[in-house]
Amino acid sequence: YAFLASPEDLPIITTEHDPFPLKGMKKMLKVKYLEKTSETITVSESNRQLMISEYPEFENDITTVHNGIDLDNFEKSILHLTSQEKNKIRHHILKADQKDRVVLCIAALHPRKGLNYLLEAMPDVLEKFPNVKLAIVGEGPQKKELQKIISRLKIDHHVMLLGHQEDIYKLLKCVEIFVLPSITEAFGLVLLEAMAAQLPILSTQTGGIPEIVQHMKSGLLVKPGNVQELTDGLNELLRNNALSQKIAFVGHHRVKEFSAQSMAERTAAVYDKVLSLDSKTS
Repeated sequence: YAFLASPEDLPIITTEHDPFPLKGMKKMLKVKYLEKTSETITVSESNRQLMISEYPEFENDITTVHNGIDLDNFEKSILHLTSQEKNKIRHHILKADQKDRVVLCIAALHPRKGLNYLLEAMPDVLEKFPNVKLAIVGEGPQKKELQKIISRLKIDHHVMLLGHQEDIYKLLKCVEIFVLPSITEAFGLVLLEAMAAQLPILSTQTGGIPEIVQHMKSGLLVKPGNVQELTDGLNELLRNNALSQKIAFVGHHRVKEFSAQSMAERTAAVYDKVLSLDSKTS
C-alpha cells in the first residue's frame, strides 16, 4: 500500500486477480486503498461480485475485464507441429503410445486446485477405460501429498506428475481431454488455452470458470471437491465421442470471445473513462 502516499491528482487503476475477505487492520487498509483508487478491474464477474459484497460503497468503481489469450500466437506455435513431433511428445513426455488416451491437467500442485479429488476419481475411470493416462503439469507444495495418494491408489503407471513443462501449446495438441478440478479459481486462463487447442473440457462450477465454460456446451462442469461427479464426467467424455467432439467444436469458437485484443480494448476503455473523469474534475 505504498502508493497511498501518491499525489492526490494522480489517478490510480488496479487489477484484482483473486480478492478474498479481509478483517481488522488489513480491511481498514484495503478501504483506504480503494478510496485512493479511481477504478478497480476484476478478471471475472465472480470476483467483481465478491468485491462488491465486501466493499459495497465502491460498486460503481469496479469493472470486470476477462483475461484473454493471444490466439494468433497460439496458432503459430502449433502450425508446424508434425505427426512425428507429436508422437515424440506423447512417447517421451506423456509416456503414452497410440492406443492410450491422455487426460491433461495444468495446475499448481496446491490444495485449491482440487488435484487430490481428481486422483481419487482415477481408479473407477481406469476400471472402465484401462488405456487412460493422466498427466499433471505444474509445481507446488502439494507434490509429496499427491505422490502418496498416487501410490496408495496404485495408479503409478497411469498418472504422471510432469512438473514444469515448456511448449504448453504443443502439449495441449497431443492429448485427448483437458480437466481442471479447482476448488477455487479466480478465472482459469488455462481453460482458454485448452479451448483453443480444441479439447473437450471437464472443470468445476467455481469462481470465474462458469463464465468461460458453458455446461454441456463448451465443457462439462461438476461440483468442486466431488469425486463421483469428476468420475462420471471423465467417463462420459471418454465414452461419448459425439459429446466430446461437440464440446471441442463449441469451445474452439467460444474462445474467440476471450481474445487478447478484446481484453486490451476493454482495459483501454477503463483507462479512457478514468482519464476523462479526471480531466473534468481537474
